Amino acid sequence: MIPSPPVRTPGSMTTPTLRTIATDEHLVKLWLSGRPVTTRRVYLAEATSFLDFLANGLRSATTADVLVYAESITGASATRARRISTLKSLLGFAAKVGYTSTNIGTVLRVPKIIGRLHERLLAESEVTGMIKEAASGRNRILLRLLYLSGLRITEAVGIRWIDLGPAGISVVGKGSRARTVAVPKDLLVELRSLRLVNESDTTRVFKVAKGTPLSVRQARRIVSTAALEGIGRPASPHWLRHAHASIALEKGCPLHVLRDSLGHASISTTSRYLGVRPASGRP
Repeated sequence: MIPSPPVRTPGSMTTPTLRTIATDEHLVKLWLSGRPVTTRRVYLAEATSFLDFLANGLRSATTADVLVYAESITGASATRARRISTLKSLLGFAAKVGYTSTNIGTVLRVPKIIGRLHERLLAESEVTGMIKEAASGRNRILLRLLYLSGLRITEAVGIRWIDLGPAGISVVGKGSRARTVAVPKDLLVELRSLRLVNESDTTRVFKVAKGTPLSVRQARRIVSTAALEGIGRPASPHWLRHAHASIALEKGCPLHVLRDSLGHASISTTSRYLGVRPASGRP
C-alpha cells in the first residue's frame, strides 16, 4: 500500500528530481502532495491499481503496457475518463521530474463523456416536493441549503458558525479555493436556528443528535430518503446542485457569476448547464 503523502508546506515547493525519488511509491507520494484529501484518496487508488498491473515497475513500463491497462478500464464513460485522466497526470509528472525518460502517457486519449446531465435535472416542483417531505429542522434546512446555494455536499456539511455571514456563506471547495456564496437571508436565519447554547464559532452547523458533525454519508441518506418520499425516485445531493445551476441560468443568471458561485475552475464546466433544460421547465 502506498502511504498517504504529507501536506505540502511553503518550504517544500521545490521540484523533486531523479536523485531524490527512489521508488515508484515515493514518486506517487510526491505527485499527491498538496492535493485535497478526497482527491488524494481517489488518485492513490488509481496509482496503486496501475503499479500493481506493471510487472517491473514504472521505469520499465512501455506505451504498450499503458495502452493495455487503459483498455482494461471499464465502467461508465465518466469513470473511464476520470481514471485515464488520473493516469495521464501521474505519467506526465513522472516525466516532468525526470523519474522516467519520456512521458509514455501521451499515447492515452481521454474518452468523451456521454452527456446525461438532463437525466439528473430536477424540476422546481420536484425540489419543492423533496424539501416538503424532509423532516422539519435540520434535514429540511440541509435540503434548502443544497438547492439555494448549489454547494457540494462536502462543502455543506463542513460549514461552521463562523462561516455564516450577513448575506452569504464562506466555504473552501475543490483545489482549496475559498469563495463566498450568496444565499437568501431567511435561509441564514434558519441555519442559525440550529445553533445550540454555548457552541463555539468553530462548531459545525449540521450535527447528529449526540452533537458530533453530520457526515457526508448521513447527509446523502437524508437527501435520498427525501427524494424517494417526495418524488418517488432516488436522487443525490449533487442533483440539487444541478437543479440550482440550470434553473439559475434559465432565470437569467450570468454564466460567470454562476461559475464563481459554484466554485468551478473553468467556465466551460459551468456552460454545460446551458440548454439542457427544456423551456417548459421540466427536466
